[in-house]
Amino acid sequence: MALLTGPDRADPLDDGVTPERRRQITLLSVWLLVAFDGVLTALTVGTWFYLRAADVQGMWRGLHCSPARPCTTAGGSPLPGPVPTAGLSHLAGVVVGAVLLGSLAWWSERSARSGASAPVVARRAAAATVVAVGTLGLVGVAYSGLVFNRFDGAYATAYWYVLVSCALHLGVIAVVLAGLTNRIRVGGDVPDGTSVRAVRILVVWTSVAVTILCLVASVGG
Repeated sequence: MALLTGPDRADPLDDGVTPERRRQITLLSVWLLVAFDGVLTALTVGTWFYLRAADVQGMWRGLHCSPARPCTTAGGSPLPGPVPTAGLSHLAGVVVGAVLLGSLAWWSERSARSGASAPVVARRAAAATVVAVGTLGLVGVAYSGLVFNRFDGAYATAYWYVLVSCALHLGVIAVVLAGLTNRIRVGGDVPDGTSVRAVRILVVWTSVAVTILCLVASVGG
């Protein structure tokens, strides 16, 4: 039986709410979540450029610090010189992984809508899960390769926050994708494919958010 065609199947959530109403509630909830996270992402980007422009006491990257006149970070440790930027290549793998993740999610939903069987869509959702976990691992690699401490000025702190934000986004999406994959494998999706569409919206937004944050951190130093 195709994943999205099955009006004869019993509704596992038979609570008196029509399938169309349930679909509307689900998608509205997802879009509200995306809107909320979009505000947080915009605030993160805005804070990054505000701190960079303000450069309070020259402590964005400590460009005025030197071994002869070291600065003091917010953590109380000395900063003997300017903090080097991480560069575009540092997060290039994360950006590529995020774009691939969004593409796989979109492909999975299109497959489901075109009548693909549950095992086919489950395999593609599983592939997206693997990409999400792999991209999360690349965030860890990026963190371990930093040449500065997270307390070495506002730039270092903001960069660390961006990495944490990317890791949280990818971690949540990996869990959601794993849950969707398991749900399809054990019983198939709801008749109208709402779950597949909702997850696609979340994954694509996560890909966009992670890409924006990585690009800002890479070129906004």
